[in-house]
Amino acid sequence: MASYHKLIISVFVFSLFLFNIISAENVFNRKALVGDWKYLAFNSPKAIEMTKFAISEHNKQAGTKLESGSVINATYQVVNGIKYRLHFAALDGKVDGQYNAVVWDKLSPKSEILLSFTKENI
Repeated sequence: MASYHKLIISVFVFSLFLFNIISAENVFNRKALVGDWKYLAFNSPKAIEMTKFAISEHNKQAGTKLESGSVINATYQVVNGIKYRLHFAALDGKVDGQYNAVVWDKLSPKSEILLSFTKENI
């Protein structure tokens, strides 16, 4: 009977050990899941294209004359198309500012929609 309890305890301890290894692997080396925001190279053609679209659309909506600057950071998320979260610099006349925008590149019907556009207070 004592050896049976030792076996049960050993299996239990091994299970906890295995669970901790698997959990640590999921936390530190997890694969990206659908819906996760993923990094997009700031100099990629798509990041630049979406930033230009965001600035152009914002200019139309707000009556401003922002000029394209440089992409600082970009991420994307797959959701019935792709959402792009962009952080970039742009010129407002002679004043350089940093902005954030979210653009939805929709699949059906195919369209691009500016979801948000804000200036950072730095």
